[in-house]
Amino acid sequence: QFEILTNQAKQIIEMGSRQQSLEVQALSEYEASVRERVFYIVLASALLAFLLSVVFVHFITKPIRKTGSVIRRLAKDDFETPIDISAGPRDVRELGANLEGLRQELKHLENEKQQFIRNISHELKTPLATLKEGTDLLSEELIGSLTSEQKEVVQLMQVGNFNIMNLVANLLEYQKAVSIQSRLDLGDVDVSKLVAQ
Repeated sequence: QFEILTNQAKQIIEMGSRQQSLEVQALSEYEASVRERVFYIVLASALLAFLLSVVFVHFITKPIRKTGSVIRRLAKDDFETPIDISAGPRDVRELGANLEGLRQELKHLENEKQQFIRNISHELKTPLATLKEGTDLLSEELIGSLTSEQKEVVQLMQVGNFNIMNLVANLLEYQKAVSIQSRLDLGDVDVSKLVAQ
């Protein structure tokens, strides 16, 4: 009976070993499948993170680049083109709205400056013309003869009057150049036709 018992114990041990081997093999297969799934999950997460970062970078950098170009336009005195930054984060949109307000204020100030230059130039021309007429009459001695000291004073007055008239003319030319510059229509030019004209 002891021998039968020993054989049965050996059979039980062998069955336990086989069962244990099967369980170890099943666990090993399960671990391999879990590892494979984890690899694919990590890979998919990395791709998703990359795509999201590209989208967010584009979402943020595009309005910032547009803001930079708007600021460069303002620096070049382009106050005519409206500023519309309606995409991007809230802070960038608020910055765009503030830049639009600044553009409108600068446009208003530029118009005021041009109006002031036009007004002051025309206001100065009338009294300067009167001064020129008076000094010309004096230098031609139509009112009476002048002493040499008086002639020198009249010449100084004429030189000063001429210089002031040039300054006023320069102001008017500047104002005209600025108004023409704002209406420039840039485009391709056929040089041969231009030379022929």
